[in-house]
Amino acid sequence: MSSSQKKGIRKTIQFGLASLIGNAFMAFLVYKLIVKENPRVTRVDMTLMIAVILLITVIEVIVFWSNQKNIIERQHQFRINLEETIKGNKVPKIYLDPDDPFYKLSKAVNEISKHERHQIHELTNQQNELKAIMDNLPVGVLVINRHRELQVANTYAINRLGITALDIPHPYTLDVRNQELRNLVDQVFQSRQSVTKTLELEDGGQSHIFETNVVTVPKCTTSLKLSCCFTT
Repeated sequence: MSSSQKKGIRKTIQFGLASLIGNAFMAFLVYKLIVKENPRVTRVDMTLMIAVILLITVIEVIVFWSNQKNIIERQHQFRINLEETIKGNKVPKIYLDPDDPFYKLSKAVNEISKHERHQIHELTNQQNELKAIMDNLPVGVLVINRHRELQVANTYAINRLGITALDIPHPYTLDVRNQELRNLVDQVFQSRQSVTKTLELEDGGQSHIFETNVVTVPKCTTSLKLSCCFTT
């Protein structure tokens, strides 16, 4: 049972007690008025009045709980939609009657979901375009984060360095075995100054001279990232 359901049950119990007390008080006033006008009211009449009080209270509690349950279900639906939207998952549109008290809120949630889907679609397209451009560059490109883990490598770099597991975070040193290039990367991490140097790197079992640039990624305020480019 969720916290919302527990809260709804507590509210229903509180309402039921308040309703019973209120109905009993009103019945007592009515009873006094009836007795004043007709002193011959019998015990059977009193029993009937108590039964009516209980029946009215039960009906009120059922209606109140039905409304609470409806509110809880709507809140749950809104929360699930927003959570799935944040995760980037597609969610069904919420349809409510314009007279529904939650109609405006449902429209807002639908607009947020629509906007996020559009943003995710645009971002995905941009990522695919960027990947296509990088993979067709005639130079090798590596991106290393502040934890010195390899984040991005284009096709040229993958083929030249034999990179196999980009989907699993791992130290760049597992793929970059050339000590000069490692030293160059370490130098840029420490100085945060871009460096250009000519290095001799292994390529297919043969040594080739590569023009190597190791630069810090601009406007990266939360962490240091390096972009390592090399070409023959």
